[in-house]
Amino acid sequence: MKQDNAKWVGKVLWHFDELSSTNDYARYITRQSEVESGTVIRTDCQTAGRGQLGAVWESAPGKNLTLTIILHPNWLRAEAQVGLSQAVALAVAASIQAFVPEMDVSIKWPNDLLVQRRKVGGILIENTISGQFLAQSLIGIGVNVNQVHFSSALPNAASLSSLASRQIDLDAFQAHLFASVEYHYEWLRLQGREGIHQDYLRNLFGMGVRKRFLSMPGEVPFWGCIKGVDPDGRLCIETDQGLQKFALKEIKQFFELD
Repeated sequence: MKQDNAKWVGKVLWHFDELSSTNDYARYITRQSEVESGTVIRTDCQTAGRGQLGAVWESAPGKNLTLTIILHPNWLRAEAQVGLSQAVALAVAASIQAFVPEMDVSIKWPNDLLVQRRKVGGILIENTISGQFLAQSLIGIGVNVNQVHFSSALPNAASLSSLASRQIDLDAFQAHLFASVEYHYEWLRLQGREGIHQDYLRNLFGMGVRKRFLSMPGEVPFWGCIKGVDPDGRLCIETDQGLQKFALKEIKQFFELD
């Protein structure tokens, strides 16, 4: 994959100084009229960014990459949508690795991006289903690129710049990201989920490592070892009681290793 050879992702790019949320704006425009697959909504300042489970995403104006890619994966069965999530996570991880090749990059289930075990990015995907297939996907991506200071409420947050001690060209990173998303999307479309899934597991943070988790609700701690991710996207953990599977709202990972 070349660094900036995207053919259709980002061909249509709407770039704003400020938006409350790129996903929200993408949803708004797709309700008004048909939008070409690969259209990107980017903003320099996102005032109400969201992460998984409604978490707030902090981003300093003009320092990071915050955008939404609108896709029409009408070839992908709804039951297999986890493949899209894994493909996008791999795409973002590959772009991050390209700009900090000397550092360890991994994916914290389901799709947080870690560099040196510090969180530098996240993905929020909102799918629309038509019958048995996906009709539209809003791929919200946030990567901390050049931000230096973070809230004390986010002790594990970092950026590529703060970790690598150098500035990163935002536009160059964006170009690489568009090509990477396109490449992994086409890989999933043409070859199916298996290759994507295996690559995802190879990049999964904590895979095969015994560590502590919190079972939700109640935040009950337990020890276990990540063994994989099932076709429904649930995290498979070998515990003292045997193999258990957890959905996103059912578990939290401790950050001793982070």
